[in-house]
Amino acid sequence: MTREMQRASLDALKDLNQEHYAKTGDMEIASRIASYELAFRMQMNAPELLDFSKESPETLKLYGVEVGKPSFAMNCLLARRLIERGVRFVQLFHEGWDHHSEVVKGVKDQTARTDQASAALVKRPFSVVGGPALITPSISVASLLATSSRPGNANNRPYHRRQHHPHRHPP
Repeated sequence: MTREMQRASLDALKDLNQEHYAKTGDMEIASRIASYELAFRMQMNAPELLDFSKESPETLKLYGVEVGKPSFAMNCLLARRLIERGVRFVQLFHEGWDHHSEVVKGVKDQTARTDQASAALVKRPFSVVGGPALITPSISVASLLATSSRPGNANNRPYHRRQHHPHRHPP
């Protein structure tokens, strides 16, 4: 389906929904119309958002991105691109932090996969649509950068089984 066909279908659906809304005043219908419009805009912008070919080699190197290879680095670069396009909330996840043995090796391995891109994300200036040409990584006073891990995983037992709550699950 072409962009024009999809737009025409959505417009027809919007007309029907607006007619029904005018009769009923049901706010759920107004909400549905807004949701469909948002989904359409997201769909239409996704290809450009995910096209990393226009990123400079310096930026790819800064983040540690290998184009075509999924990674936390690529997710950080994608987060920056989302923020530049006005997305107000971006959440990044990285799996592999749940260590029950070889904790030091595991943490070193995971930080090797995440540190470079995380640093690039918070250090690199952003170009924000509708905002100043370049602004600091803080984006605005209302921005928040939070990191977290999963608490309660102390591997302080001589045996190898989950001991998140040792008093509740004795050996």
